[in-house]
Amino acid sequence: MYRRSFTVRVVLAWFAILVAVGGFVGATWYGVSQVLLAPVITSVQRGLSDVTEFADTLDGVTEVTSTSIGRGPTREADRDGYAVLALEPELAPEDTVAVANELVDWLDAREEISQVRLHVTLDRDGSQITLSSDAVLNDDRFALYTLGTDDAELAGIAVNTDVADGSYNLDDSNDDLRVVLTPLPGVDTAALRERWAAQLLAVSATGTLVIDETSAEVDE
Repeated sequence: MYRRSFTVRVVLAWFAILVAVGGFVGATWYGVSQVLLAPVITSVQRGLSDVTEFADTLDGVTEVTSTSIGRGPTREADRDGYAVLALEPELAPEDTVAVANELVDWLDAREEISQVRLHVTLDRDGSQITLSSDAVLNDDRFALYTLGTDDAELAGIAVNTDVADGSYNLDDSNDDLRVVLTPLPGVDTAALRERWAAQLLAVSATGTLVIDETSAEVDE
């Protein structure tokens, strides 16, 4: 009886030691990983600060409405910075494109010397476009964006590329292009969907069209 009791105590003691060691190793690894990640986060924060400073020099940009750090598709966490820039509501389409081109050139130059990626979305009077550093992709996105801002049945349009975690991908392609339409009250959304499906198909064969059905409802 004594020997059995002694054995149980020994096993429990060793188990407690293993739990303590495992906890220590886990805590140590977490601490080390956070220390290693800190410089990356600081670099992204610095990049977002640089975006804000550069945006202040651009005619037509009124403010940076939001910035955040997140995960880009197929990339490690916390290596991507996201910024939304508000434009003057009455900014002409050609001036909007000019602002976008200046931002893309700046982002390209900065990415040459940085390990982080910065993603910028322009917001003009309720319509948004997420920029690409690829000129062809940007042209396609602006083609849809301009059609949307000129569409008399729409109160707003958003053009970006959708990824699983809800953020946006700056560069890769327009395969996952996502176009969100906000119709004016009373608009026939079925006819609107049919018309815009063709517009989207001309740019992205696998893109997604989303229509805010509630915005077209008319209160009785």
